[in-house]
Amino acid sequence: MIYSNEEVRAKYLIETANQNSEGFFLTLVGLTHSQETFEEQLLTFSKWINDYCLGRAFMNKKDRLEIFGAVEKGEWGNRLHAHLIIKKHQKVKRSDQELNAFVRKSWIKLIGANPNYRSSLIDFQRAHDLKSATRYALKEVRFRNSNNLLYI
Repeated sequence: MIYSNEEVRAKYLIETANQNSEGFFLTLVGLTHSQETFEEQLLTFSKWINDYCLGRAFMNKKDRLEIFGAVEKGEWGNRLHAHLIIKKHQKVKRSDQELNAFVRKSWIKLIGANPNYRSSLIDFQRAHDLKSATRYALKEVRFRNSNNLLYI
């Protein structure tokens, strides 16, 4: 869900991101130039990763991962991409490698990309400093006053 001009919410997300908290920094690049289509893809991805990580608890609407970030247009080719933070959830038993493989496979399938291009469309890494990663993910909201805050 894209929020309109949520600078206050972005500041709150940054301030509440504890440096010692665990999480992941994820960049997903889209193949579409349509903001609406890209947002729909991100919402679908959010459902898939929640189901993969939390299973029945997510399906029964009892739990979900905290995922937020911002959508940007790239400098080169105006390609839409999203910088996302996925906060580590105590109930997730998947390893970093399992999550990385799932993210790559799912995003490539979702956007209909050639699997050979997966390395340039996805960047998945552990956020060792969640506060800094959050600050970077939300830079577009904070510095350009853009209406592109995601909380999915």
